[in-house]
Amino acid sequence: MILYLLLGFILLFFSIFGKKSKILLLLLLGILVIVSSIRSYSVGADTLIYLNEYNYASTIDWGNIFSVDYPLFIVYCKFILIFWADFRAFIVITSIIIGLLLYLVCNKTDNPVLTLTMFYFLGLYLQTFCILRQSLSILFVAIGFIFLLKEGLKNTIIYYIFNVISIGFHIVSVIMLILPIVYFIFKRFSSSRNKYFIIGIIGFIVFYIISNELLSYIIPFFSDKYQYLYSETGRRSFDGNIYGGILYTILYLILYAIYYLEFDTLDDFQKRNIGILFILAFSFNAFSYISADLGRLNLYIEWLLVFNMSNILNIEYRNKNVFYFVNLLIFTAYLILYLNRDSIGVVPYTIFF
Repeated sequence: MILYLLLGFILLFFSIFGKKSKILLLLLLGILVIVSSIRSYSVGADTLIYLNEYNYASTIDWGNIFSVDYPLFIVYCKFILIFWADFRAFIVITSIIIGLLLYLVCNKTDNPVLTLTMFYFLGLYLQTFCILRQSLSILFVAIGFIFLLKEGLKNTIIYYIFNVISIGFHIVSVIMLILPIVYFIFKRFSSSRNKYFIIGIIGFIVFYIISNELLSYIIPFFSDKYQYLYSETGRRSFDGNIYGGILYTILYLILYAIYYLEFDTLDDFQKRNIGILFILAFSFNAFSYISADLGRLNLYIEWLLVFNMSNILNIEYRNKNVFYFVNLLIFTAYLILYLNRDSIGVVPYTIFF
């Protein structure tokens, strides 16, 4: 845990006192890539599961790739297997690719280092130790989101292309197909900080009430593992995940408070885009209270909020040092709480040699 806090301190320091620099961003990403690459297989609850999937990919014929619900991930594994059979190569290459995708996304914000810092503080980096497929899926959605914000039919199509790629890595990202539709509907409404909050809360209530009924339509598209978890036998859908739901509620309320206080200083484009994400964030949070598995839907919206909120917190953009620093301290506290919970098995950190 000390290593994670040290990395957080380094990122916090450079996000406040460092200059906007592509070289600095690459150096910080390089550190995170190295930490991810040399971790032992015991770091990350699902790491050994991916070891099995990596080996399983070598046994699947090309004609049967679409028999699994993550075909592009199998293609990705088979491509690596052409050159290296060792699972360590998979870990290193995946860490590098995640780092490169992060660079592409962070570099599109006003303060790339701050964006990376928030990505780290909110636990999204540590998630890459565990849920590798979904981490890649989230980053492909984030790249598509950059195009979606530019608006226009062409950019919407590009978003959907990246969304389809993300589905090929993790089926749950099919939910993000609704993002352009939601933006199309709400961008025509006048911006109001209270309206976005109220609609988000209504969305939360509706999603929570109908969620169990909704599962019967969604789960058939999932793998056998998840179909079992939410079956009458598994009964996972009724287990609840109160702790995770509360954690996301706290996070979204903190981010919304920042958005609320800075609302009048934002342009209409920022007001609308961030407000729509909060509608989805509060709505999707209903799934977190039902189960940890469904709660992973929040990771997509959480990352898109980081992408947008970093511009609000940008010290050069806002020029409010105290406000900026206090909020990053809040995020640091959130990271510590996240680590203490450690539901993804990243503590303690050990290296493979």
